[in-house]
Amino acid sequence: MRGFMTKKYKIAVVGASGMVGRELLELFQKRKFPVASVEMFNSGRNISSVKFRGKTYKCRKPDLAALKKAEIVFFVSTDEIAGK
Repeated sequence: MRGFMTKKYKIAVVGASGMVGRELLELFQKRKFPVASVEMFNSGRNISSVKFRGKTYKCRKPDLAALKKAEIVFFVSTDEIAGK
C-alpha cells in the first residue's frame, strides 16, 4: 500500500535492561514495530543501558510522570518493580 501512514507510538519499557526486556526490544526491531519515541527503565539500583535501532538508551528508575507520557507501557520487570 503506497501512501499508507502507520501510526507510531510513544512507548516505555519497564525492565528494558533485563533478559525479557532485551528480547522484547529485539522483537520490536525484527517486526518493525512503529515507535515514535521510547523511554527505557530499570529498577534504578544499577546504571545500565540498552541498544535499540542503533541507538544507546540509558535506563532509569521509573517515575509516574515519565510513564504517563507514553501511549503504551510494557512491564517486563519483576513484580516488585511493576507494583511500585
